[in-house]
Amino acid sequence: MGQICQPATKRSSVAILLVHGGGGYAGSYHDMDGWRFLYGANGYITFAVDYRLATTGDVSVYPEPEQDIKAAIQFLRAHGSDLGIDRIVVHGSSAGARLGGIILTTPDDPSFSGDTLWTGVSDAADGFIGFYGYYDGYQFDSDRYYGARAHDAAVSVLHASDASGPSLLVHGTDDALIGIAHSDELAEALRRASKSVDLRRVPGVGHGFDVYGSEILTSAGNTEAIHVLNWLGSHFDG
Repeated sequence: MGQICQPATKRSSVAILLVHGGGGYAGSYHDMDGWRFLYGANGYITFAVDYRLATTGDVSVYPEPEQDIKAAIQFLRAHGSDLGIDRIVVHGSSAGARLGGIILTTPDDPSFSGDTLWTGVSDAADGFIGFYGYYDGYQFDSDRYYGARAHDAAVSVLHASDASGPSLLVHGTDDALIGIAHSDELAEALRRASKSVDLRRVPGVGHGFDVYGSEILTSAGNTEAIHVLNWLGSHFDG
């Protein structure tokens, strides 16, 4: 499931692919509504998507969630001329940022091939915005998520040199669920690989600091939205 939203006044040829959090076993594309409204008001097309979750009883889901996000990128690329877009930026929160980091660092990687993907359509992201993500292969209930499958491709910090575009990483300094060291680690790996990355350390806030429920950005979220829009403008719309 997913939802494409066209802004009332389109101001950019960039589409924002919104990927929700939830630890890999919960959540919905509606969780990104606050950001969807923000982007729409600023002239961006958005595509908010669901992906396969690790529900009770599953042996493993990997790499289906990753394939789902790659397929969403391919869908946007295949319909780019109809939508008036030519670049795709992934914006993910928490587990969605984990997925976004993987997408960024595994462009067109054959280890993620599968029946849900199209042949001959790139799944590379042109950029990545990650809010309080984790990028070292960690996953809640990893046995249920990965099973016995090798998952080296899911370790974004190991594949930073393959990043297909610039990144903006945003993390609260007081995040007790996913420590800011996770974003620090990816930022450092990208810098070592001479990839463009901006890291925003937001003082005094914890996990999920940017939204009330799902539809309204918090004061801190609105502050970060200014930086997000400026980053998009400088890298894609300048």
